[in-house]
Amino acid sequence: MILEGIQAMWIHSSSSRALIASGVQVTWHSRKRAARHSILLAVMLGMMTLCARTDKQMQSHACSSLFLQSERDLKHSSSTLSLQGLKMDIQRISGIDRENLWAVANVVTWGTNGKAQPGDVHLTAIPSSIGIILSSTDGGQSWEIQRVERGQFLCGVHFVDRLTGWVSSDSDLILKTMNGGKSWIMQKAPAKSLWCDVQFINSSQGWILGADGKVLRTEDGGGEWKLSQIAGKNQPFSLSFLDENTGWVVGENGIAYESIDAGAHWRARGHELRALLMNPAESAIDFRVVKFVDSNVGFIAADALSKHGEFDAKAVLFKTVDGGRTWTTTIIPDLLGLRSAEFLSNAEAWIVPGGRGRTYISQTKDGGENWSPIQLPPNGEPGQLLFVDTNHGWFLNRSDTFSSDRIFRTNDGGKTWVGINITERIVPH
Repeated sequence: MILEGIQAMWIHSSSSRALIASGVQVTWHSRKRAARHSILLAVMLGMMTLCARTDKQMQSHACSSLFLQSERDLKHSSSTLSLQGLKMDIQRISGIDRENLWAVANVVTWGTNGKAQPGDVHLTAIPSSIGIILSSTDGGQSWEIQRVERGQFLCGVHFVDRLTGWVSSDSDLILKTMNGGKSWIMQKAPAKSLWCDVQFINSSQGWILGADGKVLRTEDGGGEWKLSQIAGKNQPFSLSFLDENTGWVVGENGIAYESIDAGAHWRARGHELRALLMNPAESAIDFRVVKFVDSNVGFIAADALSKHGEFDAKAVLFKTVDGGRTWTTTIIPDLLGLRSAEFLSNAEAWIVPGGRGRTYISQTKDGGENWSPIQLPPNGEPGQLLFVDTNHGWFLNRSDTFSSDRIFRTNDGGKTWVGINITERIVPH
């Protein structure tokens, strides 16, 4: 139990990687949660230190098994891994239709700098991240482990068709498949970052956004990656290209950048968008998600705090119908802030409200003119949302407990949802 708890705390507090990767950006609330996890992690590590100094009987019964369990868990091949007793942290999912899905996840196992022996006070707990690529061909009802990357934190995934896809990490490792994940080719980024937001518009041209403002671009499917840098210290959250030349990056404190040369250079546009707010000088805003659904229509979902005696959170939707030249804004009613969003077409979109404990999302079928709530299952607080058509969608359910994250799916546009625990649905390779 101690080991399981330490594993869970490490994943959530080892930085804000898991939160960024899931599409839920690092807000003040999530930073506060990460700090709470760090405290718990320190307490648990203290228990491990204490464990090495307690009486021999207790040590041989409990403390040794603490380390030996992690050593057993580390025994895995390139495509198999025992997940018993481990917390799986799902970072992101990608889907091309109602059946074919891929997910990237991570688990943390713990080893030592030696064998655990009664009375030994010199053991050091050593965390090791294991990245996992999973796939499903039945809409998420069952899953198969396609690849295991020991010592890697995987956080981004994007497929353009049933065969071709890419996975990114928090280092310089990029993985590409051309056969649906049966085998993977290792590619190398020219720099390290937390590479989480991956987009390809075809099998050749794509981009990957780093959490520190770096942007990778390729024109040959990742054979060569080129690097550019967005100015400033604010964290970017989301990237979207509407064609081979024009794309946008948005992020915290209202940053927004546009590129018209395939990502080689970026021009600041955030001040124009912020000026559309009713009281821009009195507002703090984070642009959470940007997505272009075609060459003309695009959306930016934003979380705005307007100060009128006290902070009042609002969800704001920016929309363009001319490829980003001009934008209009809409305040989404009955939402206290905004956490994430998914845009399927120029008419259909879903919004995840801000705050904790929300058990509903908002849906529009007319491009944002009108919104209606969709009730979610209990304990189904969503992170990343993904819809491949009007009826078929999924959302990640991030767990604050020691249990693994779950995926919820709908086949009727969100009227009903079914929870899926991936660790219980993994089939033999």
